[in-house]
Amino acid sequence: MAINAKKGRDSHRNKAEHAVLRNSGVSGAGPLPKYGRGWKKSQTAALPDPIKTLLAFLVPTAVGLLLQKLQLDESNIMMIYLIGVLVTASITGRRLYSVLYSVASLISYNYFFTMPRLSFSAYDPGYPMTFLIMFIMSLLAGNLVNRIRNQRQKAETIALHTSILLETDQLLLKQKNEAGIATAAARQISKLTGKTVCYYTADEENGLQASAVCRNDVEHPADSTAGELQTARRVLSETSDTMPVLDQAGVYYFPVRTPERSYGVVGVSFGDDLPDAFACSLITSILGECALALEKEYYNRIREETAVRAENERMRADLLRSISHDLRTPLTSISGSARVLMTAGGTIGEERKQELYTDIHEEAVWLIDVVENLLSITRVEGNGISLHAGMELVDDVIGEALRHANNRTADHKIRVEQDDFSLLARMDARLIVQVLVNLVNNAVRYTPPGSEIVIRAEQKKDCVVFEVADNGNGIPDVSKDRIFDMFYTLNAASSDGRRSLGLGLALCKSIVQAHGGTIAVRDNVPHGAVFSFTLPASGTA
Repeated sequence: MAINAKKGRDSHRNKAEHAVLRNSGVSGAGPLPKYGRGWKKSQTAALPDPIKTLLAFLVPTAVGLLLQKLQLDESNIMMIYLIGVLVTASITGRRLYSVLYSVASLISYNYFFTMPRLSFSAYDPGYPMTFLIMFIMSLLAGNLVNRIRNQRQKAETIALHTSILLETDQLLLKQKNEAGIATAAARQISKLTGKTVCYYTADEENGLQASAVCRNDVEHPADSTAGELQTARRVLSETSDTMPVLDQAGVYYFPVRTPERSYGVVGVSFGDDLPDAFACSLITSILGECALALEKEYYNRIREETAVRAENERMRADLLRSISHDLRTPLTSISGSARVLMTAGGTIGEERKQELYTDIHEEAVWLIDVVENLLSITRVEGNGISLHAGMELVDDVIGEALRHANNRTADHKIRVEQDDFSLLARMDARLIVQVLVNLVNNAVRYTPPGSEIVIRAEQKKDCVVFEVADNGNGIPDVSKDRIFDMFYTLNAASSDGRRSLGLGLALCKSIVQAHGGTIAVRDNVPHGAVFSFTLPASGTA
């Protein structure tokens, strides 16, 4: 969409109009608007001012002749003409017509209503003073009415200016991003002017790009010609203030900037209907509000990015502290057992060797689980979860999870409760196996040997509910709301004296939510905890 109106305008006329616009003080309130809402030429005057003045003159004259036939005093006729002056000043737009009416009423009064009638002569020597007083009163009355009318127009102009800026300010405050602010500003200017408006956003990577185009307050696809983009870039780079620039096609370009930075350029296609100083002043004020809104959005974005970086640094510090604290114990155990085997392997019995081998293996398995969770949570937080979902048999998924569960499950009683062995759910089987493995390992870690762990799966309405229940010590109520937060662990030590990094349950939550399900924890009766999560039974995950 090219915002250019009519090509081939006279360049000298453009320069003259632009010079007049600059000299009139665009940044101020400017003179009274020549146009009403949208600055279109006023159509309220059905008759031209000369005809209005003539009618305002003929009516009092006719009324005066009627009063003369009724033999009323001449002073009453004089008051009728004074009323006509007030009417003329009220219905015409220029002071000249009030003056002309005063002269015409004086001549008419002398011709029709003074002796001798139908003559411009006057017998009474006091008539010249009467005529002078009548003329002065007419001028004063007309001047007073014109002054009141001008004040009313100024008040209406100020009220219009204020209401437009308030409305624009409210619209801009509702926007949440730079694109919304640009569109709101373009729509508001288009609604006010009735012209096509194009907003060019200053992008550090892609340069100046047309981001919002409005015609008559209706948004259209944003496109622009090469010439328009070149002019907009020149306005953004060359001008250091908020003055508009007029091109050869009747398009005004307004920079959108604050003292600190530039945010874009707005082009308004006026064509032959060039705006007055008040119109440009109002557009400049709107774009000033737009620039302030963009400045606020910019600093909000910087603040959010800073907060995210601070949170990432905090999480990284927590992770390093957790790793340094929690990995020291298994690494020390592995190193000590290996040293014993290397230095005294020939002197210790076979049973003691098997114990050391078992300890090394268990500690290595725990480290592998930690590393896998770290890698998984890093992928989830960095790039999101890529699902390869399909309809999977729930019984097969549970069986695969039990095969990958911690080898310490041999010390616990694990039972699977499932009424329908043909139950299907839509899932990424690899990820849901990891969820079940983490939940089972979590139950094994926080329950004493010999405890019972029950895995259930059943369909409820349009979802499949998985549950992993244990009969251990349970989870305190104060910890239930934070149990799925990253790096959060229970205060109580696990059964083997080793703390968790607090990544397993956070990873489970991310995977389940990526499937469109929910995960929760509740108390088991009479004691213990139940972790449950849902998956869609059918449809798209």
